Amino acid sequence: MTLPKHNRFIRFLYGISIVLMFAILFWYVDYTFSYYNSWSAADSAEIQNTTSPATYATIESQGFTIAGKSMTLSWEDAALAQKLSDFWYQFYATADQYYSAGMTEEDRVYIVYDRYDQDAASFRATIGFKIADTHSVEEHLQSAVVNPGKYATFDNANGNRSITNIWSDAIFPQLNPLYSSDFETYRFDSSGNVYEGKICIAVQ
Repeated sequence: MTLPKHNRFIRFLYGISIVLMFAILFWYVDYTFSYYNSWSAADSAEIQNTTSPATYATIESQGFTIAGKSMTLSWEDAALAQKLSDFWYQFYATADQYYSAGMTEEDRVYIVYDRYDQDAASFRATIGFKIADTHSVEEHLQSAVVNPGKYATFDNANGNRSITNIWSDAIFPQLNPLYSSDFETYRFDSSGNVYEGKICIAVQ
């Protein structure tokens, strides 16, 4: 289409309509992107609020002892999560070695974290089973004591978290942790899947 050649008024109106058309088009594009960005930010904030901080309950423990396999780790180790995973694998590969007379709740497995050393940034992890008599620990087993007291307890029913997730969560400093004896406890079905799990942090 070409502009009329002789009527200046019509040419003026036609030019104005073209300018308005582009102005409306640019406004619509800008509005659309602004709305999308604001929706994305709100949606992202909603997702973050549903996942952090972790929720927990507070319980009182009478304390207990487990016996099993121990190793020393560093919480500054970038491969800590992988080393804990490997530790679990090593335990289950030879789990029959860690059964002992006097063990209770043989369907429930514990991992206890203790001997925290702030200077060395290290701690000890022990995977094993609860025992009734601390004097009956066999020589090839290591024992770990969960102290009596108050614990912040996080549900971990599907086993997809570990204590390292709690340590890195924004809520952790608010717990007033004691760094004395923390633990996780799990029950597994016949296929080896977790159907009951808890992470417990000793708190003031």
